[in-house]
Amino acid sequence: MSILIVDDSPVTRELLSNTLKKWGQTVLTANDGLDGLEKYKNNDISIVITDWIMPGMDGLALCEEIRKFIKNKYTYIIIITAKDQSSDIKEAFNKGADDYITKPIDMERLRVSIKTARRIISLSENLNHEIDKNRILLENMKEGLLMVNEGGTLTFVNESLCKMIGYTREELIGKNINSIHEKEDEEVIARKVNRRREGLGDSYELNYITKEGSLIPTLVSAKPVLNSSGMHDGAVVVITDISKIKQAEQERKLIEAQLRQSDKMASIGQLAAGVAHEINNPTGFVSSNLNTLSAYIKDYNIIIDRYQALATQMENSGRSADYADFLQEIKEQEANMDIGFLKEDISQLIHESLEGTERIKKIVQDLKDFAHPGEDKPRFTDINRCLDSTLNIVWNEIKYKAQVNKEYGELPEILCHPQQLNQVFANIMVNAAQAITGHGEIGIRTSLSDENIVIKISDTGSGIAREHLSKIFDPFFTTKDVGKGTGLGLNVAYNIIKKHNGKISVESEKGCGTTFTILVPVNNTDE
Repeated sequence: MSILIVDDSPVTRELLSNTLKKWGQTVLTANDGLDGLEKYKNNDISIVITDWIMPGMDGLALCEEIRKFIKNKYTYIIIITAKDQSSDIKEAFNKGADDYITKPIDMERLRVSIKTARRIISLSENLNHEIDKNRILLENMKEGLLMVNEGGTLTFVNESLCKMIGYTREELIGKNINSIHEKEDEEVIARKVNRRREGLGDSYELNYITKEGSLIPTLVSAKPVLNSSGMHDGAVVVITDISKIKQAEQERKLIEAQLRQSDKMASIGQLAAGVAHEINNPTGFVSSNLNTLSAYIKDYNIIIDRYQALATQMENSGRSADYADFLQEIKEQEANMDIGFLKEDISQLIHESLEGTERIKKIVQDLKDFAHPGEDKPRFTDINRCLDSTLNIVWNEIKYKAQVNKEYGELPEILCHPQQLNQVFANIMVNAAQAITGHGEIGIRTSLSDENIVIKISDTGSGIAREHLSKIFDPFFTTKDVGKGTGLGLNVAYNIIKKHNGKISVESEKGCGTTFTILVPVNNTDE
């Protein structure tokens, strides 16, 4: 750290120089203000100690010239003077001096001043270092950044903002900020003004205008800047380009729609497996009954063949006594076959087989009603019939987990999309079954209230945690294990009921079961 001594007195220069060198300082000397200014410009000087009164350029003039000369670090100036009036001291400080020492020079006072200077210079260097780091951060941050004064004039912009909207820094500085973004509506402007008056920041979306005139969607975060008096002096604005986010949002909506369809197909696939199981049961006993029938008929054929053979022989001979053994064999065969039982059982088997085939037809019809691909037009529908049809479809998911209690009220037919409502009912019923540990109960109740059909589906399952209730209808929200649900089922249900101008709500408590309540208006004019 070099010290420059400027004094027209050789004695004073030598005294100060020798003293400072004893203190381990590097010292340069100059015999007047002009000489001192020249040496200051050509050397790395940290501290200047100058006499006030000198021929030519005096100490105050030297202070002014030093302050005009820009260096990358602060220079501490000490004035040596015989003047001790407060007005003189004030004038010295106004000209750029940092400290003053009156003559005769007190060396201890000088030592303290040097220590103070070293500390201030060190703090100044640290501050400059932090400023440089912050400047580098601002210039290299990916977000755009600008500063405006209270009148909205741009006073600073970083490189990211320049690249974002296609201007150079020189083109932007001095522009009004309103010239580079879309006009905001009065409500947004009023909100911003009020928040700034309260000393608060603000975040909002705003389209910025590029030099070519195209629009860039951005997220803007503005913070007020206060001056030393606490008054508003402008704002710092961080601008984030969200064009990719907007594009991703559109893609997300598309994916969400695809996932909805996938969720429906997955649901149908899951139910189809259950339907196959349900079809296999009646098909199995139909097949078994028919196989038994086949065996019975073979036995019938044997006895019939015997009767035919006997009839032929008796017809040809006319002597039945000769065929006593043959007739006895026929009677024994009849006894073994239990002809009476066969007649009764064959009738029952045929009846059961017909019932089984009817059940198969009903299941298949219910599956068609549930899926109904391409069915876009609403039709008048019995909600109780929808619930029964859906229950039949999901029965394989429920029958081992719960007893179903139905309480149906008398309902008018309503105009709706039955296949969509079936999807809602199926989702809630399957969820109810999956929520039950061991064996429980599922209740399905319908009623008419205030021109609305009310459907309540409840279960005695594990329930839903309170903190999850507000998010239960959000897209992609699920409490199921990874891979066991897309989190779209209830969101799809919510949107379907909303499409029917209805409402869906949930009541639940952890460990106490869940009840979904669906309201669908009877007079659904928007369908």
